[in-house]
Order: sequence, then structure tokens, then C-alpha cells
Amino acid sequence: VKVLFNLSDLKVKKAEEMGNKQEKESKKDDSNISQIASESNMSKEEIRDLLEVFKSMAGKDGVVGKEQFRDAIKKKYGSENNSTLVFTVFNLFDKDGSKTIDFREFVMALSFLSNPSVNDAVDICFRCIDLNNDGSITKGELREVMLMNAKLKKYIEISRRNGSLDNVKLSPTETNDTIHEAEMIFEQMDRDRGGNITKDEFIACMDGDAELKARIQTLVMADETKNLFKK
Repeated sequence: VKVLFNLSDLKVKKAEEMGNKQEKESKKDDSNISQIASESNMSKEEIRDLLEVFKSMAGKDGVVGKEQFRDAIKKKYGSENNSTLVFTVFNLFDKDGSKTIDFREFVMALSFLSNPSVNDAVDICFRCIDLNNDGSITKGELREVMLMNAKLKKYIEISRRNGSLDNVKLSPTETNDTIHEAEMIFEQMDRDRGGNITKDEFIACMDGDAELKARIQTLVMADETKNLFKK
């Protein structure tokens, strides 16, 4: 009887320790939520919902990598092999270039998409097109992003999201028109004819041409990215 009593006490103690740990984690979450709410334009309720989404994606280290984004895109669009879309969306969130996304980065990026500021818009657009995150944009990167956007637009407006994004094909005319536009924009932004677009060149062009800025901002796919992580 004494042994059973001690085992019972041990179970109670472990249950109490587990309860205390969960309580501490809950308080920590509440503290983080309050801090992030003060920095973003979101309510605590919205952030709590996003925390659930984030936790469902994050690994044991508490951060999200490209593979988790790939899974989210596969679930949303049935797309098995669209690295351009994965990199574009991932770079939007990965502000510090660490190749992982923490919860604050996750929330702040979604907050930007709802309420873009002038400075953030330019920085995020650059990151989204700079697919390999090397600090400059090549003609190939701009072309890939614009072709992916054209394909996604066709999937939404023509296919009405039926089937997989991978099954959507651009016609030769659509492909040629998109590539031509990408090359025109690249020539406009590559001011020193160095073969790539530096961040300084990118900022100068965005600041000096409202029409070009509006076109580039569509490449961020704000509405689609926000919907990607809705509960």
C-alpha cells in the first residue's frame, strides 16, 4: 500500500509540474502576443489565431523553414514543384535573411500585407524578387517571378482554383508577353548596365516611377499570401 501511495504521489507531482510548465508557457505566449500586438496593426485575438497556425507549421526549434512553406503551398494550390513561388513567399517573411522564420517575422510580414508602409513595401518587393537572397536581382530572377505571377493569376481568374497550379500552362503569347515585360522592366531598373539590379537602383526606380512601383508591388501577391495562412 505504501508503494502504491508513493507512486500516486509521484503521478500527482508530475501532473503539477506539467501544469506549472503549461501555465508558464501560456504566460510567455501572452507576453509575446502583447508585445507583437503593440508593434503591429493586429489585435491580440488575430495574433493568437496566427500563433496556432504558426505552431502547426513550426518544428521543434520553434521556427519555420522553406520546407514548411512548401507544404503550405502544396496544400493550398496542389503544387508539387514550384520553387519560385516558395522562394518568393518565403523571402517576404524572412526579413533578417536567416533562412528561418520566427513568429514575430511571421506576424509582422502579414501585418505589412494588410497595411503596407512606403519603406517596407520597397524592401519586401526587393526580397521577393531576389530569389537567391544574394543582394541583387538578375534578369532571370525577375523573369521567373513575373512568369510565376502570370501563371498564378491565370489559375485564380481562369481556372477558378480548380485542380493543381502545376497543371496551368501559359500560352506562347502569354509567355512571350510576360518575358518581354520583364526584360523591359529590367532594362529600366539596371541603370548602370551591370547585368543585375542593385538595391540602390531598385529603390531609386521605385521612388521615381509610381506606375512601375505599382506594377512591382503586384509581384508580392499580398492577398494570396494572406489567404495562404488563414485558419
